[in-house]
Amino acid sequence: MKLKTNSTSKIHHMIYNSKLLLYLESFFATWAIMRIGYLHSMNVIALLFFLLCIICFSAMEKDFALQPCDNGKTQKIIAGILSGIFACFYLSDTYKSLGSDLNNKLFRTAIILAVALGLYFLFYKAIRYLMCKLNRIQLKDSPKAQALFPKLPFISFVLIVLCRIPWLLYSYPGIMTPDSINQFKQVIGMSSFSNHHPWLHTMTISLFYHIGSLFTSDVNDAFLFFTLFQICFMAFAVSYLIWVISKYTKSLPLLGGIIAFYAFLPYHNVMAICIWKDVMFSGTLLLFCTSLFFLLKEGIKTKNLFSVILYFISGFLMCLYRSNGWYAFILTFPFLLISFRKTWKIMLPLHIGLLALVLLVKGPVMEHYEVEQPDFVESISIPLQQIGRVIATGQELTPNQDTLIRKIIKTEYVPELYTEYISDNMKELVRTYNP
Repeated sequence: MKLKTNSTSKIHHMIYNSKLLLYLESFFATWAIMRIGYLHSMNVIALLFFLLCIICFSAMEKDFALQPCDNGKTQKIIAGILSGIFACFYLSDTYKSLGSDLNNKLFRTAIILAVALGLYFLFYKAIRYLMCKLNRIQLKDSPKAQALFPKLPFISFVLIVLCRIPWLLYSYPGIMTPDSINQFKQVIGMSSFSNHHPWLHTMTISLFYHIGSLFTSDVNDAFLFFTLFQICFMAFAVSYLIWVISKYTKSLPLLGGIIAFYAFLPYHNVMAICIWKDVMFSGTLLLFCTSLFFLLKEGIKTKNLFSVILYFISGFLMCLYRSNGWYAFILTFPFLLISFRKTWKIMLPLHIGLLALVLLVKGPVMEHYEVEQPDFVESISIPLQQIGRVIATGQELTPNQDTLIRKIIKTEYVPELYTEYISDNMKELVRTYNP
């Protein structure tokens, strides 16, 4: 009877602890929701969120217990790491506003930490639940499903292009930014070539604009040719991603979810018709990473020649569509060679050829077309932005620092012009005063 009593008390103790943990997780999750939603903690809706968190978290835990996921410990570790990263990313942008209504630093810190904990629980539960659900989903071995599976890349391409069309018609012939207007002036000869915005991207716009000019004299209609190319290019990048993922998963809902994510999310539709270097760069980066993954998994074989070619082309474009891509390629170059060490006889010449081609364009080709390179101020925009923040927030400077900075910019203008999310104002201050 003693043994039975002890075991029963242990069970009751475990249940009590699990419920206590559930209430604590729900409390901090509710606190985070209220704070990031800029709702007062005494608002009656907080009780609703608290009850909702309890119900959802409890249902998730019961689901985990009824159908244990494969690699449960591994999933917990991965979910924990990702949750911590996501919570930190979220707070890095919003921590100022979370405690802005409090003057006491201790209270402000406590609130931010409570929100961080709540965000961690929210992300952790959502990520772990998603991982478990995806792990259980399997494609039904039916003739219809098997027939649909090879067509998914084509279906994704068509669906994504169709979803972009309404946005294109609304913003015909595409969304122009100050950067793209500057590039368009180069395309039509109103200004000289410049690599301030990637010259190869400008030349890509020029190619399709001039192709369009063969069929129409209307500037808007001619420019449409590039926008259509960009839409198709971005859709192709996603289709290739679907093709590669479909080699390693039998989860039709997972693939359908990825397609829906790219096809229906308004952000992707807007960016696909935005004439901006970052859009094409992101597409080439997706192609490069996907082809890299596929070649590392499958190896360098004749049947994978398409992926090898795609890897080379996307790597070339990645290096020239943004300076960031060039720096990333240089930094990862040794690791790429190590990764392909078993097929170095093929991949070493390929990588050296890619590097040589990029240097050829950045050097002799741009010199031949008299492409003006960005000024030195452009290359130090991040340090300038950091210095601007020091001055704008009234941080103390040494006499030598103050003297040096005043030789370069008029510091009295910094507090008014400094903007956290873009460095253009700081660069223009230097260019105006003493470049």
